[in-house]
Parts: sequence; C-alpha cells; structure tokens
Amino acid sequence: MAYSFNQTFTGLDSDVLSVLPGSFSSAALDAIDVVTSNNQSATQKDVIQALYNDVENGTSGVQHEDLYLYVLAEISQYTETEVWTGNVLHIETSLAPKTSLEQDEQSAWLWVGGAFGVNSDDGGFFSEFIREQTAKQFELRYGTTTTNENL
Repeated sequence: MAYSFNQTFTGLDSDVLSVLPGSFSSAALDAIDVVTSNNQSATQKDVIQALYNDVENGTSGVQHEDLYLYVLAEISQYTETEVWTGNVLHIETSLAPKTSLEQDEQSAWLWVGGAFGVNSDDGGFFSEFIREQTAKQFELRYGTTTTNENL
C-alpha cells in the first residue's frame, strides 16, 4: 500500500528529529504550528502545502530545505544499531525509510534526503555532485565559470 500524506498530523517524532541531517528554521516551525493550531484535524499534506506556499511566497523565511526536511521526517524512522568495539558497546542512531514504504517509495526517500542536502548546501555527496555538475554545465553553455553562491 502506498504511503499517504492524508494522515492526520500528530506531531514530529522527537527520535527522528534527533537524527535528521539538519534542523527546521524557526519560520518553518511557526508555519507548522499555525496550520495545526488552526485546524486540529490538519493532515500531513496540509502541512506540506502550507510550507510550500510559504516558500513560494518568499516572505516568511521558510526555505526549500525546510519543506524537504519535513517530508523526510514524515517518511523516516529512527533506528538504533548495536556496534561492539572490543568489549565496548556503542549505539549508533540513524534514519531509515519507514518499513511501510514500498520499494519505489524507498527510492523517493533517498531522493528527498538528497534534495534536502542540495538545498541546504550541506556539503554532502548529493550537494557537491549536483553543484559541480551545474557549474560545469554553466561553463559549457556560457563559456565562463560561476560561483557557488550563484548556483
């Protein structure tokens, strides 16, 4: 069964929030609060729409990375893995796609994580790869280089 964002928004999972690759801007948290306090039966889709509208309007301070981070938080689960180093036990925490996601949705989970990285310029693989490719395309197309800030 495909994942549906029509579920009632019940809050963000604090364990998932603790291992997300970034944090929400205060503007995004305010936008989520406005949607859910004005509508007690707000769905996850309502929250996504509100964040998207704020990004498009450009006046609230909500950024694309907030939108991607929200989607990533909703389709992720918190995992703990026991790792032994000699006689010492370490618990490693991480994000994984929700086990309820279908195979193609798990691919979308990876894409959304990459989209967050690119939009937040986190310096990770996706971010660097896409920025380098975009810079190369710009150079080939216009015969000059561009700066990272202009991308």
